[in-house]
Amino acid sequence: LVRPRLYENSTALPQVYFADNIVVWDGDDRELFLTMLEEENFSRKSYIECTGCPMGESSGHVSLVYSENGVLQATTTSSTGGWLIYTESHLPGWIATVDGKRVPIRTANYLFQGIEVPEGDHEIEFRYVGSFALFLEKLGLRKIDDSS
Repeated sequence: LVRPRLYENSTALPQVYFADNIVVWDGDDRELFLTMLEEENFSRKSYIECTGCPMGESSGHVSLVYSENGVLQATTTSSTGGWLIYTESHLPGWIATVDGKRVPIRTANYLFQGIEVPEGDHEIEFRYVGSFALFLEKLGLRKIDDSS
């Protein structure tokens, strides 16, 4: 279910998109923030906070399938793979899966979520499970079911 919007802001980023050009950032947060202030369009150039992650160009097509109540489901098609950006705040409690397998979420553009998506056709899900659930999982007291 994708709810229709009453208006459209043509300058706003889409809810989920493939970033065209990736800059991997593993430096100072303040310096990143100052660098990003000069960027006019994050769909053309996005910053991923990560050490050792691949950078460069990425491309693909995203189709939103469902978005409501802490769940985003989408399908992607890409001949090169790349970084998919979800314009939801990157706070504890989110998990992401590609074809049902959990993948790490990186901070994108200082506050959003980014995941690396391989080439080909994939089913993507971002799901909020709550930070306490992640804490219990780290302690080995609960396993979060990735398939729901």
